[in-house]
Amino acid sequence: MKMQYIMGAESVTVNVISQLETEDGGTEDKVVKSREFLTSEVPATLADGEKQKSLVVYGLTKLLQDRTSQKTDPEEKFASMQEYFDSFFSKGLWKSPSEGGSRKAAVDPFFAQAVAELKDWSIAQATGVIQALDKDKRAALRNADSVSAKISELRSEAADVDVEGLMADLVGDSAEG
Repeated sequence: MKMQYIMGAESVTVNVISQLETEDGGTEDKVVKSREFLTSEVPATLADGEKQKSLVVYGLTKLLQDRTSQKTDPEEKFASMQEYFDSFFSKGLWKSPSEGGSRKAAVDPFFAQAVAELKDWSIAQATGVIQALDKDKRAALRNADSVSAKISELRSEAADVDVEGLMADLVGDSAEG
């Protein structure tokens, strides 16, 4: 099981995800519990004993600390926090465009190898194409008869590899330990 957090402008959705094995040997995520937390349900200030605290101020503090965590010198950290606030947060930006977008999806090496062999591409080309596909298209490609059959063939071949022989051939005596 794993947790998933989906942040929107007005809410955060928290999911508990179970990973199920598919017939083709891959995995599929299934949401087993989910809750949407709406920002409109959170008061502007929260009581903390005699003090009032703001969730916005808490979040801003944590983000400034997170975005400047690589800085250890207090003066550099302070300057970096000022720059972040002035350059991004005060302009409504979550992060700079240079910080990149979403992470690329991890690709099962057997899936990439299957597509590469079927299309006569390099593994890098196949991996890049698969990563560029959305989740539904990736699933459709993986489940295509020719791709699914090739994945099964490649998994079977990998299962038959003599690991000790491989190590002896490629590493030699230094593999013993």
